[in-house]
Amino acid sequence: MAAIYLIRHGQASFTSLDYDQLSPLGYQQTQLLGEHWQTKLKSQLVNIKHWQQGALKRHHQSTTSFLHGAKLQPPTVKTDAGFNEIDHLDILARFNPRWQNHQNLMADIHAQLQAKKSFQPLFNQALMRWVSGEYDDYQETWQEFQHRVQQAFEQLIAQIKQQNGDAIIFTSAGPIAVILQKILQLNEQQGFALNNRLVNSSVTKLLYSAQNEQISLDYFNNYSHLEITDPSLITYR
Repeated sequence: MAAIYLIRHGQASFTSLDYDQLSPLGYQQTQLLGEHWQTKLKSQLVNIKHWQQGALKRHHQSTTSFLHGAKLQPPTVKTDAGFNEIDHLDILARFNPRWQNHQNLMADIHAQLQAKKSFQPLFNQALMRWVSGEYDDYQETWQEFQHRVQQAFEQLIAQIKQQNGDAIIFTSAGPIAVILQKILQLNEQQGFALNNRLVNSSVTKLLYSAQNEQISLDYFNNYSHLEITDPSLITYR
């Protein structure tokens, strides 16, 4: 039985010009996770033979920060763009043409925050437009995104079949939700509900049985490393 750990990246810089960059808190979150894992990694309680990450900057930074916290020599980490997040800027721009200008988007996000309102409902509406399949004006459609993530995950399973051992993937909430949606046989609405609950630097563990080629969920969205240290470190965006 192989374990597959899906790790969501640390907090990115949502309200800055470069979202694809860990915030100082994001670095702290992933380093704490590495520190939390240090004992079990060194004692072989987990046997990570397959290290993977998405191709985004925040994935690489999360991997590096985790390894620093775990005090591990950097292993060979495979980068696979199949585990990249959705293009949220494109999705928002198609939903509201005003947001094709990034400065307008940032201004509207800050206005929502100053009014003590969440931007999440607007983002959810933009996501629903994308998922509906009624529009083909996106750089990557919902169906293409699902296929891309599932293909990357299937390639990882093939590697585990060839070489036994556990796997760890530093990725984003969207790909994790897509993987779980298929395993748990959920609809889109239920899948997005999982997406919205994923905490930055949280761990979701899957179990893969080569004997019957079944994949099951062991636990979802574990962020005990943050709860134990300081609950104020818990973030969703």
